[in-house]
Amino acid sequence: MKQNLDFDNLIINALINNPKLFVDIKPYIVKDLIKNKYSNFILELIKEHNDKYGNVPTFPILSVKIEDELAEQGQKQMLDHLSLIESIQLTEGDIQFIRDNLNKRLKENKLSKIKQNIDKVDLEAFQQVASEISLIDGTSKKWEIKHLWDKVERKERVVLPTNLELIDKYGIAKGEIGLLLAGTGIGKSVFLTFLASELMLGGYKTLHIAFEGNIDDYINKHRNKLNNPTEEQLAKGKTTPNLKVVKLPNNSSTTSDIEDLIKQQINNGFIPDAIVLDYVDCLVGSNRTKELWINDIAIINELEHLAQKYNIALWSAVQSNRSGLNKELGLENAAGSIQKLQKATMIIALTRNPEQQNENRADLRLLKNRWGKLDISQNCVWNPEQVKIEAPITDNTILL
Repeated sequence: MKQNLDFDNLIINALINNPKLFVDIKPYIVKDLIKNKYSNFILELIKEHNDKYGNVPTFPILSVKIEDELAEQGQKQMLDHLSLIESIQLTEGDIQFIRDNLNKRLKENKLSKIKQNIDKVDLEAFQQVASEISLIDGTSKKWEIKHLWDKVERKERVVLPTNLELIDKYGIAKGEIGLLLAGTGIGKSVFLTFLASELMLGGYKTLHIAFEGNIDDYINKHRNKLNNPTEEQLAKGKTTPNLKVVKLPNNSSTTSDIEDLIKQQINNGFIPDAIVLDYVDCLVGSNRTKELWINDIAIINELEHLAQKYNIALWSAVQSNRSGLNKELGLENAAGSIQKLQKATMIIALTRNPEQQNENRADLRLLKNRWGKLDISQNCVWNPEQVKIEAPITDNTILL
């Protein structure tokens, strides 16, 4: 627990990292709720942002707002204070501790104002305020403490296989995000189509969402991977109900559109296990701002929320910047904000130099792996026409 820390700082951290808490208490925020002047300033920035965009700003967004609002002389102290708040690590028990004590402070503020004006307030008004305050109690969740050896339900992490050992050694499970990092024209769509087909063949209900090109081209890619079945074979059943290919408008679709699609499919009885999104950079932020890097962060945060909310494994890709062309890729070569990579459980880099393109070869490299080592870099068979990728672990596999 963090009782020994400044409670105002705990409140701000909890509001930023738990937007529902902010929604719960917003109607009850009063001027003197936060005593610390720095924390109070940050709270005002949160309120202004929420009023304008309908969400709670992240720490990077607040940093930008502080730089815009304050002169250079006052920026450092405020940014240092924001960094201090961001460094606090809260647990579920801490959130409940904050809720309980914040609720107490809210009650004290409300009731003290009534006592100051008791002659102007009748019993009905007093009961109305008490009723409003009780709503905060109703939103609280009971927190739970367990010791290490208490009996717990063991939840196995189940990886959705893709038939690529590079990935499947650690893999992506439901509620997680996997990303491919690649340059323009190198093979993002081929890689993602391959994954969608493999997930389908593995028996997982998969939504393959594309933004660029013609939807029939994606259908033909999947058919090519299935050894190009004829119309007669398809009519006789050489197909699967596990895969749906969806085309959405490019550079105007949002994560809200994707959620609407998920809900529609669920209502129709198609409950997706996985989504393959071709690709992240084709989405726009739900609350657009001039700062594109802020949109990048918002989009990946919203995708993570969808993956966890609907218990879906999500694969997508991000574009590399110009500095990543014609060379080995690292995380620093992602176009836009590198912070959009933070939500990914696994990140794979794809590179194909001209010689490799002529030989139908490619290099895959594991750049991020939340569940294991960064230990594999592979040269693989890469046939875009047949959507064929083969990357077996061999003696030539490079262990980093």
